[in-house]
Amino acid sequence: MKPIIQEMHDQIRPYVPKDPYIKGGKEKFDNEPEFILKFIEARAKYIIAGRLNWINNFL
Repeated sequence: MKPIIQEMHDQIRPYVPKDPYIKGGKEKFDNEPEFILKFIEARAKYIIAGRLNWINNFL
C-alpha cells in the first residue's frame, strides 16, 4: 500500500500550494501518507478483531 499512497501523494503535491481548499499547508499535506497508512493498519486490525469475535461467538 505504501508505494501506491506515496505515488499518489507525489502526483498531487505540486498542486497543493495552488489549491485554496487545502487547509493546514504543505507541512500537513506532507504528513498525510503516514496518517493514511496508520489508519489503514488500525482499520484492518479492527475488522480482523471483529471477525474473530463474531466467529468465536458463533461457534
